[in-house]
Amino acid sequence: MAQKRRDGTDDGVSAIIGEIMMLAITVMVFGLLVVAVNGMMSRPETIIVEISAANNSSTVSLTHTGGDSVSFGDVGVIVNGHAAPYSVPDSDANANGRWEIGETLYVANPTDPRLNVMVYNSASHTVLGDFNLR
Repeated sequence: MAQKRRDGTDDGVSAIIGEIMMLAITVMVFGLLVVAVNGMMSRPETIIVEISAANNSSTVSLTHTGGDSVSFGDVGVIVNGHAAPYSVPDSDANANGRWEIGETLYVANPTDPRLNVMVYNSASHTVLGDFNLR
């Protein structure tokens, strides 16, 4: 068997080290790109609202008692599993189009003895309040 002679060059080692360094640089650049893009993505803010609900004989009143204001266009009401229109008669005192503390929404009562009323924010897809009324 013939023996191979080593001539003392490290040509193969430097090529491998170069490849490892290129791979490390690529991973670092990709990581920085992911961090930068993730930082730019905005998340919808969480809106917290305190609501009091009352079942009057012909309407359900939903009064904003505390927390953040919500655009009327983003507020939705579901009564017994069905979307329910609401009215804001003279409740938007400052006419800014937002549901704020002290303002009341009115929903026509479907004359059911028991009502499940859910108020939600359609912009952030969050439930603002859930009530079981009699």
